[in-house]
Amino acid sequence: MRGAHKLSSGNRVLGFRDAHRFAFCSDPSRLAQHAGQRDGGGETVLRNLFCRCLHRHHVQYMHEHNVRIRFIGYIQGLSEELQTIISDSEALTKNNTGLTLQLAINYGGRDEIVRTVQGIAHSVLEGQLAVQDITEQYVSSHLYTQEFSDVDLLIRPSKDYRISNFLLWQLAYAEFWFTDLHWPDFTKETLLEAIAAYQKRERRFGGLQEE
Repeated sequence: MRGAHKLSSGNRVLGFRDAHRFAFCSDPSRLAQHAGQRDGGGETVLRNLFCRCLHRHHVQYMHEHNVRIRFIGYIQGLSEELQTIISDSEALTKNNTGLTLQLAINYGGRDEIVRTVQGIAHSVLEGQLAVQDITEQYVSSHLYTQEFSDVDLLIRPSKDYRISNFLLWQLAYAEFWFTDLHWPDFTKETLLEAIAAYQKRERRFGGLQEE
């Protein structure tokens, strides 16, 4: 959570409204594939890492700095212990009005889209939704991130140059910024550097470059 602490500090300077971060798990299908069963070794490792990350001290720090913690992903696929930790963290910080920090756990971008499409298809079959009413806006309003706008800036640390199945729908028109630093080594100055680079970009949202 060290990087999250620094991010909350940077927010007080820059006035961010929300930020998204991958937690400790890839998508649910891969977790099941590698762990074998939900109670297998894969989730034991996940649970230990997650419990350490969301130690009461860290959550309390975020709460004291007016950060709202929110989780996205297939939360129902996790153990009851993990679901309780998630629920308690969200409940403690739900009324905070500063940065909203969304942590993706048991999350995959493709899985999110599939589950959203399944829900929409069910509504069509039940006669609750007409096919012609399925728009980009409608799909966006049924994703895990439904209360937020699409991503403006993706910061990719650790010398990696891939999306890693993260927020595939929401990153459609995002700007990317890459760094060799690992996330725990991030500082407020690193964040300011990324923002400065972003401010120099021309946002076209699929349009042509202006002459």
